[in-house]
Amino acid sequence: MRPFDLVLSNAAVIDGRPSAVPTPAEVGVSDGQIAAVGDLSSAARQDTIDLGGKVLAPGFIDTHTHIEMASIKGHPDRTALTAQGVTTTLTGADGFGWVGLAEESSNRWWEDTAAIYGPLLDPLPRWDTPSGFLADLRKGSLSDVVPMVPHNNVRAAVMGDSQHKPGPSEMKRMHVMVADWLDAGAVGLATGLDYLPGRFSETNELVELVERVADRGGVYASHIRLLDAGRDGAWVEAAEVGRRTGAGVRIAHERLDEDGLALLDQVNQTADVTVDSYLYPAGCTSLAFHVPPRLLAHGVTELSQKLTHDEALASELASHLEERLTGGVDKQVIVAGTTSGKHEGSTLGSIADEWGTTVGRVAVELLKHEMPCGVLIYAWQAPDVSWDAIMKRTLADPRTLIASDGVYVGSKAHPRGFGTFTRVLGDLAREKGLISIGDAVHKMSGKPADAYGLSDRGIIEPGRRADLVVFDPETVTGTDDYDNPRTAPRGIEMVLVAGRRIGVEKE
Repeated sequence: MRPFDLVLSNAAVIDGRPSAVPTPAEVGVSDGQIAAVGDLSSAARQDTIDLGGKVLAPGFIDTHTHIEMASIKGHPDRTALTAQGVTTTLTGADGFGWVGLAEESSNRWWEDTAAIYGPLLDPLPRWDTPSGFLADLRKGSLSDVVPMVPHNNVRAAVMGDSQHKPGPSEMKRMHVMVADWLDAGAVGLATGLDYLPGRFSETNELVELVERVADRGGVYASHIRLLDAGRDGAWVEAAEVGRRTGAGVRIAHERLDEDGLALLDQVNQTADVTVDSYLYPAGCTSLAFHVPPRLLAHGVTELSQKLTHDEALASELASHLEERLTGGVDKQVIVAGTTSGKHEGSTLGSIADEWGTTVGRVAVELLKHEMPCGVLIYAWQAPDVSWDAIMKRTLADPRTLIASDGVYVGSKAHPRGFGTFTRVLGDLAREKGLISIGDAVHKMSGKPADAYGLSDRGIIEPGRRADLVVFDPETVTGTDDYDNPRTAPRGIEMVLVAGRRIGVEKE
């Protein structure tokens, strides 16, 4: 037997399986794979790293993140997930993507994603195929990249901003795009049914596309249709897609309050449904999220121009947004990012007080002047005892996993993009005792690997990819600071992707 490339010795191995406990072992790595686990003291090796009793776990898998453009641009935020121990990221969250767009309309689609992915690249890249996009992404990504079919992108490429039901020729073209993504390695189809143009799609359209994905062993991952169907209806629709296609259903960024747990029990009677959660008591998405779709049918730039010249429309929209945005905890709707950088970190309520106007009117003014990069953080739950109960219920359920939903736009970006994984290990597992360390690791490695069919990773055993993370269980922690969201996580000692060590700043 030839020498191992690397032996990680003196490790407390948590192998990624449910209820795993730290177990003393050595792990041998060769050719980017785990070659052996156990007592390797007499084995030949080219290099040895003594981990000093720290935990060695499978690299974490982020199944729902918006880090693609930060990686392609070489932005400093591209390290935000690997710094937490993430070694695999999935693309296409909420159905977003930029492949195969018509040249005359590509600028519009780029602008409509800028609040989630940041300012437009100059010049705009053009990707005619998924493989071309993935090649550019992999050049900049520190983690391994696994694609999903981005439904919004597919629909926009074939149908533009049309609201109509696709005809046979359009469905055929969408089938071709889905097949191209599957050939490029996609493990499922991702939808964003509160975003355009996915919001215009009917259930039958989703079923027909997901059937193609399911035939290749893929899953259906969805930001479900909350705005139009309500929470109950949206969960039921997602499960119906799974029932009719046989695909596993992966519902994005949810949490198990009492209603959520009841819904999860209900939909699992007809389909294999899991949910992912980032476990912060606030969400984050674009400023335009609550704008009626009829006003966004031709993009955010056209809406901004209309609002500037049409006071009746501005007044109507202000009333609509007042109702949508005045909720939360003490009006805690925070401006995370704007095109100019103004107002970042302020709440809509504080700006309204300063301007002597309403929250709805502030939102309209931001829509006029701060698009396309306007993004908000929405507090929905006070961080109190009741929130701890929701987190405990979410973490305890075997049908849940952890994903960051990281958005890297604005100086006050949501801290979930920088602290989700390490915060679960530190604040929620060690400090609050809401989950065991072994189950926390499982929900970030073995569980997502199983949920998305990534059979080559997620568990520490011979034959799997050597995607590994070393952390100090006594110090690991992640930020929940909304004023300083880019605070680096602590306690991550080492990250390896396919056996290759990725630089991580020790705190």
